[in-house]
Amino acid sequence: MSQITAAVRFIGKQPIRLMASLSAAFTSPIYGAYQNGDKNVGWVKLTVDGLAANTLYYVRPDFVGAVTAQLPVGTARTQPAGAHSFSFGAGSCWNPGRSWDNKFIATSIANKVAANELQFFIHMGDIHYADIQVDDVTLFRGA
Repeated sequence: MSQITAAVRFIGKQPIRLMASLSAAFTSPIYGAYQNGDKNVGWVKLTVDGLAANTLYYVRPDFVGAVTAQLPVGTARTQPAGAHSFSFGAGSCWNPGRSWDNKFIATSIANKVAANELQFFIHMGDIHYADIQVDDVTLFRGA
């Protein structure tokens, strides 16, 4: 059996769990365990287990008391069973304000992920160049 793990941003909604389904309508969903994230950080790591290998699932967070149909939906493919090959991509110093960055780097990465040529992407730093001059975590997260 396989699993999907996701980092989910939450704002005051807890507890939270990850749900997965073979259907975009989330019929017969599979649920992960409820987690409580650190309210100071605003992110929580969620996992849903018991999934089929090498299968595309629709995933979304599930908050207690939330209207599930209004929550964001993503997709994730579980890893194949046994030994297999996969590829990594890495990048840094992305400045969305420069047209060549948006045109070439972001588009190239998105196209490789969509074509299943790139299973993992690691951003090594300098994800923004907002040049924030004060020690304010909210400003850095916003940038």
